Amino acid sequence: MALRSEYRSAQKKSVKITLKYLPLHSMGNEDVLESVKEYCKVWSMVNYSNNWYNGHITNICNGDRFVYIAASDLDKVPDQINIGEYRARIFRPNAITTCKQCQKEGHCSNDDSCPTRAL
Repeated sequence: MALRSEYRSAQKKSVKITLKYLPLHSMGNEDVLESVKEYCKVWSMVNYSNNWYNGHITNICNGDRFVYIAASDLDKVPDQINIGEYRARIFRPNAITTCKQCQKEGHCSNDDSCPTRAL
């Protein structure tokens, strides 16, 4: 019974982070897990993300992966990490996005609200 309550308390204190821009088959989950463990305490195994099509989830996996980490370690996790020869971008909840075109916060470069998009 103690194990179950430990698991529930861990769920309340965990945060999901998503690692994007990784290849699907040429990299093992062990490499991803070891790279993330350098920065934070990991609460789950590495899982694959699925593609969305017309608002519905499919069972087609993409290279994106997600893990649950300790919420107290969220500030220690960088925006990008190198895993093998690939650079993964880490998306976390409540992260402030910065536009690559105009370098302003609050929108992405492909967003209609970007002032350089109209040019």
